[in-house]
Amino acid sequence: MKGISIAFAIAGLIVANPVVFRADAQEPTENNRAGTLLFSAGMATLNSFDSQRDVAWSIAYQYPIFRYIGWSLEVLNEGHLELTRRDGLASELWLGARLLDDRLLLQAGAGPYLYADTVETDPDEDGSYRDDHGIYGLVSLAAQYDISKPVCLRFTWHRVATDDHRDTDLVLLGLGWNFYRR
Repeated sequence: MKGISIAFAIAGLIVANPVVFRADAQEPTENNRAGTLLFSAGMATLNSFDSQRDVAWSIAYQYPIFRYIGWSLEVLNEGHLELTRRDGLASELWLGARLLDDRLLLQAGAGPYLYADTVETDPDEDGSYRDDHGIYGLVSLAAQYDISKPVCLRFTWHRVATDDHRDTDLVLLGLGWNFYRR
């Protein structure tokens, strides 16, 4: 249910923007970009001695505020690692630069991560879990390449910074769609 309401929130952001969903609206430039919708998947690694790994995924909408500053809203799923089954909603501010005729975007981002986690409380007792909720920090690096007018590829590294021994690194590869203003 939480995922459905988050999907509606992201859809509302897209609909509220004066954008065209066609690639031929006008020649894309930095001045008429209205955002990017991204679907990504990859690997989550728990930073521990065992370095547990599992599949991770995300859905994100990134909005350019100014030429070098952007904002994103992202649903993150960190997989089902032995010590954590965490997912949540992240909001980040991004600093970036466009290169190669505005086709390559390099960014660094940071922001809060509102998470929900199912934590194993007693490893010796099967089914002994508790639900944990709160806010962690998220820092990220990303490289995005516009393959064509609307379509882009994006590589993202996220670090979930916790206050315990459950920090994770997420390495994601995504496919996105750039939206442009009318």
